[in-house]
Amino acid sequence: MENIYQTITDNPIYMIIAVLLSILIIFSIIKKMIKLLMVTAACLIIYVGYLQFTGKQIPKDVNELVEELKTGVELGVKTVKEKAEDILNNDVSKQVNEIVDTLKEKTEKLIEPKKD
Repeated sequence: MENIYQTITDNPIYMIIAVLLSILIIFSIIKKMIKLLMVTAACLIIYVGYLQFTGKQIPKDVNELVEELKTGVELGVKTVKEKAEDILNNDVSKQVNEIVDTLKEKTEKLIEPKKD
């Protein structure tokens, strides 16, 4: 490790490359943080617009907001769970019925007396 540090500090070309890489890394981190901030601000603006459109009050406390979000997420999870169960139950029962019908047809063909 000391050898790499010594090589970078002794050679000016390596020092320039290291500085440029550091600047690029810092710039990309700042850029990602700005994007995250913009997305968060957009979500907040959309949420406030939704509250105004529906006539609900804007939460004055963070705890109120957390509770609203928690109930909304719980309701969404419950709805998705119910829909997924309905889809799975319908698909499974259709497949079981198809398999049973196929087995009945094949057994009838096997049991059916041959006419000679």
